[in-house]
Amino acid sequence: MIAPVNGKCFLKRNCSEISLKSCKQPRTVIDVQLECVPIMMTAIQYKHLLDWSLSFQTQKTLWRYRKWRPMIINTTVKSGNQQEQDDEEDASIRYEFKPKTWWHFAVNANLEDYRQRRQRFNWHFILQRARDIIGYHNAYLSFLIYPESFSRDLQKLYSGVQILY
Repeated sequence: MIAPVNGKCFLKRNCSEISLKSCKQPRTVIDVQLECVPIMMTAIQYKHLLDWSLSFQTQKTLWRYRKWRPMIINTTVKSGNQQEQDDEEDASIRYEFKPKTWWHFAVNANLEDYRQRRQRFNWHFILQRARDIIGYHNAYLSFLIYPESFSRDLQKLYSGVQILY
């Protein structure tokens, strides 16, 4: 599929001991320069690649709405005179369809973005977010200056904010 390619890689490090003045200036910069990369595929490989991409998009959509998807209950129906035979041979599976549950699923799945936006734009959330950021800043600053005296409360705040944001 991919033919051999030549390339160059340049690594530039900022080894100064003082902290960086900007978040946009990284400590390490890697510059990779490749020649033209020829990719050869047959028509069937290209079709499989497109199908694969489509299935990823479908899975992304399904995963997004999985939280509200109702549970499907299946019931097994057996005929009266064939109960001795295996369940797999004579059982027919029936799925219960409850329209009210599916309507709730549709409403909740489509209103989730609106609810999250509305939750983020109230004063309580904004103030709590600002307090968390200030607390994280103070905890990280004390961790950088005095790493050996990092208290349990600051450790809890530091790890909690890192997980949330």
